[in-house]
Amino acid sequence: MQLVIGLTGSFGSGCSTVAGLLRRTGEYHAEALSTPIKEEAERQNLRPDRDVLQKLGNELRRRHGKDFLARQAVKAARKAAPKKHWVLDGIRNPGEIEALRRLFPSFYLIAVDASRDTRYARLKSLYAGNELEFDRDDQRDRAEPFAHGQQVAACVDRADVLLINEEDCTGHARVKRALEEKALEHVGLMAAPGSRLPSPRELLMHLAYSVSLRSSCLKRQVGAVIAAPYDSGARVPPGVVPGSDEFAIVATGYNEVPSGQDACRDQYEGECYRDRKRRERPEAINKLGLLCSCGHPVLAPRCPKCDTDLGAVYQSDKALDYCRALHAEETAILQGTRTGGPALRGTVLYATTFPCLLCAKMIVHAGIKEVVYVEAYPVKEATEFLRDARVAITRFEGVKAQAFYRLFKSVLS
Repeated sequence: MQLVIGLTGSFGSGCSTVAGLLRRTGEYHAEALSTPIKEEAERQNLRPDRDVLQKLGNELRRRHGKDFLARQAVKAARKAAPKKHWVLDGIRNPGEIEALRRLFPSFYLIAVDASRDTRYARLKSLYAGNELEFDRDDQRDRAEPFAHGQQVAACVDRADVLLINEEDCTGHARVKRALEEKALEHVGLMAAPGSRLPSPRELLMHLAYSVSLRSSCLKRQVGAVIAAPYDSGARVPPGVVPGSDEFAIVATGYNEVPSGQDACRDQYEGECYRDRKRRERPEAINKLGLLCSCGHPVLAPRCPKCDTDLGAVYQSDKALDYCRALHAEETAILQGTRTGGPALRGTVLYATTFPCLLCAKMIVHAGIKEVVYVEAYPVKEATEFLRDARVAITRFEGVKAQAFYRLFKSVLS
């Protein structure tokens, strides 16, 4: 079976490093989705810096479709190495993922990620120490407010596997070898589903995502699971050896309105209450006579000319204070205390997104020792609060929920 591996991640994360590691095994042919962009820059005699390449990539997707760069990479791979496995590097728009999933039943997406500070340290010399310029490019790369733009954050959310690459591979054979081993382990699982069991963390995060499906939120379904290692003081079931990787699930939670309250979809006829409150602002915004970046007047939620989300550009907040729901971490902690189960002190909380500051306060007060999260939605103040309280913060790494059954269910002969 021919495997097609896609790679996505913020620039500086190490996608190209992973592509190179797989290519050097001799089993994989690598193609970069950026190749047509660079060729276009050369044709126009433009300097191929990040700003120019981003604009050209957006223009190619706008003119030829969101999946244009993916289709070009597939065409090149078919011509160069029709019988090898493929690695397609540089996926930056969800349309490219959708196209590759349609074309190849054996397509898997790996997200390679690293923190903002780690990535800036790697690219500092390229930016001549200009952090503002780096942050501008990074924000644009992660989430441009129009359909054909770069939306790396959305691509990472859709990945089947998440690899964390925080260490510097340059000149460090041991670090590069460790990254290669992680990549090859997961690619091996893609080639032979069911060839290993899920780790406890993969299982618990899968459960957190499953729990999130109970949320009626119209914006984002978030799930949380609180687990206690059996060596943490929780009651040990018969036959379980303390100190092993076994665990007890203490509580679960998902974002939802308080008990007895109607969900927004019922109370407000399928409309988010936050959106209802935000809708009260456009008239005031329109009176200012603002223009979209393309020159069109701001008179609608999305620009009819370039599809920019004008609300995201001109409204300074997301009206989070108006949200009627309890957060997933809140409901899990409340469940753990209301049911009279084991104390939460020393437990680990698995959350599909990074906690907000309010939830961070509850986590610290409950005595939870570690937070494991997937979606990099960090609030600086929440991060600092957890670290000051010596709560470990761990980015999840491994098989994500959407590929869980596909990769861990054994294929019986």
